Amino acid sequence: MKVETFVDTAGSIKVTTIMTAMTDQERDFVPLAIQSVLDQTVASDILIFLRHGSEWATDIQTAFPQVKIVLMPLTPLGKLRNIGVKMARTEWIAFLDGDDEWSSTDKLAAQLSHAERTKAPVIGCDHVMIDSSGRAFAYGLCKEYALPSSWLVKRALLLEQPFDTSLGNNVEDWVWFRDQSRRKKTARLPVVYLRYRVRSGSLSSWEVHKARKERLRRLSQHLPGMRPLTLFSSGMMRVLYKRDSYVS
Repeated sequence: MKVETFVDTAGSIKVTTIMTAMTDQERDFVPLAIQSVLDQTVASDILIFLRHGSEWATDIQTAFPQVKIVLMPLTPLGKLRNIGVKMARTEWIAFLDGDDEWSSTDKLAAQLSHAERTKAPVIGCDHVMIDSSGRAFAYGLCKEYALPSSWLVKRALLLEQPFDTSLGNNVEDWVWFRDQSRRKKTARLPVVYLRYRVRSGSLSSWEVHKARKERLRRLSQHLPGMRPLTLFSSGMMRVLYKRDSYVS
């Protein structure tokens, strides 16, 4: 496949945000995700991978002409991200799944500042879990791992050490982050900057950790009074584990 790149912006833009939305179920969420990037105080190039044949790709391009869209067959996320990193021309890479959102306009600015302070090439931040309607129901502990939609990573590191797509089962991001933590290359910014959507029918809904989140979502949705309880208890646990590094 011929890899088209962004025009070199001569350092005026520091970040490329690589987005993936390979299912039609993400259609309603993608505009929210894109807008959360456009609202950042730090501008970034935006590259989004959509599944070839998605009838709504034209709608996205019309609504967001500044976004670069690449149509691909259904492809593992790690491979898409590797391609996106090669296409980018910025110093830093951020990832965002098409059904997630950044919750604050200073997410990228705060991570860039944290990277300057810590000299770490991988900066993760905390997240709150939301349902399909956007209602929060629990906080992530973020003790050992940061979700990819929260990452800010030096492009040079991703070029040198790309995702290992031979691992399968969508574990390449977890393995990559674990390895970087063991090499002391990660730093945690313990602020909730990501709204992580948990919904049935996502490509990762079959995974064990996602299945646990889905059960928690259902409990918070169907049992009266459960959602405030899960928010409070998970929030207290997050404070308990709040620190500037990840357990490797």
